[in-house]
Amino acid sequence: MTELASSQGIPERVAPALARVRRMAPEWLLDQVQEAGLEGKGGARFPSYRKMRLHRLQEAPVKHLIVNGAEHEPGSSKDSWLLTHHPRVVVDGALCVAHEVGATDVHFAVNEINQDALQAIRTAVNDVRRTVVNLPNIHVNVVPDVYVVGEETALIKALEGMPPMPAGRPPFPIQSGLHGRSTLVHNAETMAHVPYIALAGSDMYRSMGPTGLGPTLCTFGEEFVRSGVRLVPQGISIQVLIDDLAVVLALVARLWPFSQEDHRLLF
Repeated sequence: MTELASSQGIPERVAPALARVRRMAPEWLLDQVQEAGLEGKGGARFPSYRKMRLHRLQEAPVKHLIVNGAEHEPGSSKDSWLLTHHPRVVVDGALCVAHEVGATDVHFAVNEINQDALQAIRTAVNDVRRTVVNLPNIHVNVVPDVYVVGEETALIKALEGMPPMPAGRPPFPIQSGLHGRSTLVHNAETMAHVPYIALAGSDMYRSMGPTGLGPTLCTFGEEFVRSGVRLVPQGISIQVLIDDLAVVLALVARLWPFSQEDHRLLF
């Protein structure tokens, strides 16, 4: 592991993971993400590092990273919860990935009905703009509350101001996406896992699940005694998740070593 001398003056309270990633050798973060086994949290569970590496290999003067926080899945509120309560974590993770893959533009897509999330992410982005140099162009985009916008090509159409309809593939967005440019699309939760991996390392991340899969966010509806968004270890059974929720929460609290500050990624 090679750590370079400078983090380019990034305040640790604003973007601690980006500060570390900028000190590391190129592709260090991609290696960590691969070793952590991080999978996309938008539903497809595609290995995150593979999409990131493919995007990094695209040689182009303009490259886009889209953080999909639109969240149209029935019953799910994890992404809007993250954007509302932990926007710094999502922004820090997205900037880490943008730095690693060479993205020139970062877009945060927020559902039009989530005004609290929209305000929170705008505030977090403004804080970063005031204190961090050499940033990509950062955009906060409002997208319609339409189920199909959760699909990445439909999301791209919405960001282009067109009707949000899925497009055929190929070409894939990494080849030709937003405005015909190479585009990497990741879920908001996926980006929120990146700072922890960068700060604590892949081994610690994997140890948070009994089978080495790390944690994930789950939304528990009002039918549960403890409703809301919870961070739970992957690899446990549905029976344990539902019948022994208190034990699950105690396990997560023991494994998660950081404080409750936003940039420490304690959900």
